[in-house]
Amino acid sequence: MAPIEDWPQHDSLTRAAVAPMANDASAALGTPEIAGTLTNPGGFVKKAVVREGWRARRRRRSSTVYRDTRSLLRVGVLVIAAIAAGVLAAASAGAASNGQIAMVDSDAEAGLSAILLIPTDRLATRANSKVLVSGPGTISNIQWTPDGKTLVYDEFTRNRTDLYAVDVANHKRRLLVANLPGGTNGALSPDGKTIAYWLESGLSLTVYLVGTDGQSRRKLTAGFDPVWSSDSSRLALVTTAGRIETIGADGSGPQTTGRVTDPAGRVIDPSLITTFAWAPDGQSFLVAYFGGPLTASVIETIASDGRVLRVLSKTGDVAAKWSPDGTEIAFTENAAKNRETAVVVNATGSGRHAVDTPPGLASDALELSWSPDGRSIVTADGDRVRVVDADGTHAMVIAYPGDGHDLSDPAWQPLP
Repeated sequence: MAPIEDWPQHDSLTRAAVAPMANDASAALGTPEIAGTLTNPGGFVKKAVVREGWRARRRRRSSTVYRDTRSLLRVGVLVIAAIAAGVLAAASAGAASNGQIAMVDSDAEAGLSAILLIPTDRLATRANSKVLVSGPGTISNIQWTPDGKTLVYDEFTRNRTDLYAVDVANHKRRLLVANLPGGTNGALSPDGKTIAYWLESGLSLTVYLVGTDGQSRRKLTAGFDPVWSSDSSRLALVTTAGRIETIGADGSGPQTTGRVTDPAGRVIDPSLITTFAWAPDGQSFLVAYFGGPLTASVIETIASDGRVLRVLSKTGDVAAKWSPDGTEIAFTENAAKNRETAVVVNATGSGRHAVDTPPGLASDALELSWSPDGRSIVTADGDRVRVVDADGTHAMVIAYPGDGHDLSDPAWQPLP
C-alpha cells in the first residue's frame, strides 16, 4: 500500500479509509467463541453462497479492468458533480438534520475494509470524513443504535462472520459474537439493546440473542434470519420448512402464522429468501427471493399468514426496505437496458417512481438506505454515493471512492 503522501489529492475518498488504525482494539478482544460451519444439506448453504455472491459483485467492481473503466467515466463527471453538490445542497439541506452517513470503504485487492462517516450536504473528502474502524476482511450490515452513538456490524473473514459494535465517539470496538457461519447477519433490535443471530449445528438452525454490550447471550428458538417488531418485543423468522413464526423476545408466545409463498401460492424455498422484513405496523412482511437459479428477485409484501398482498417487482435485486413509518417501500431492480434502478412505491402499491439510475455497468450492485425522517434515501453503486429526495425531485452526489475502492452498505445516522 502506498504511503499517505503518494495518495491522490482530489476531492474523493482514498486509501486513507482502509489504512490500519493505530487504536484498533482487536488485539484485546479475548478468546473467540467457537461455532459450527454452514453445512446444512437442506439447502441453507445456498444462502451463504447468495450472500457471498453479493460480496463478489462488490469485489468485481474493484478489479483492475473495471477500475480503469470507471476511472475514465468519473473524470468526465467529477467537476459536474462537484458543481451539482453546491447547487443541490440547499434543496437537500433537510437531509443533514438526520446526522451523517456510515459507509463501508473496501479495497478488494488489498483485502481491507473500513467504516467511514461522511457528511450529507457536501462532497466528502478526507478532511470532512472520519474513519471509525479498519482492517482485513469484509465489513457489512452496518446498523445504528437509535441514539446514533453506536454502530453494530458484521465482519466476514476466512469463511466466518464476527459481530462487532463500535463507539462513534472514541472509535473503540468490542467483539460481541465470534466464528458464526459465513452467511449469518446480526439483526439489531429497534431499541438498540439486543442483537439476534443464528447458528447451525448438525441439521438444526437456532436463533440466539445477545446484548449490545456482549452480555446476556441466550438461545431463543429454532430458525434463521430473525427480524424484529418495531417495539422490540417480538421477533419473526422463517423456519427451514418455510414457515413464518413469531415469538416474544423473552421466549414467550410462539406462533406459527403461515408460509412464505409466491403469487401462485407455492411455498418459497427459504434458502432463496434474501429479504424478510416486518412492517412497522406489524401487519405484513416485505419479502424478496430469487425466482430460480441465476434469476432476478421477486419483491412482494405478504400478510402474516403468508398470502401475497402485492407483487412490487419481478426484476428486483436483494435490496428492499420499509420506510421508517411503513408507508413506503424502497427497492432496487434491473430496469430497461439491464440497468439497476432505485424505486420508491407506496406500501399500497401506488405511486411507483424511480429515484436513482446510476450510469455504471449493468452488473453493479445498487444499495440504498432511508434517512431516519423518511424524507430522503442514500444510494451507493460503488462509483458514487448520492442523497435523493424520496419523491425523486432533488439529488446530489456526496462521495466518490478512491481508485481501486468501493463504497457500499450506506446507513444513515439517527439523531435523538
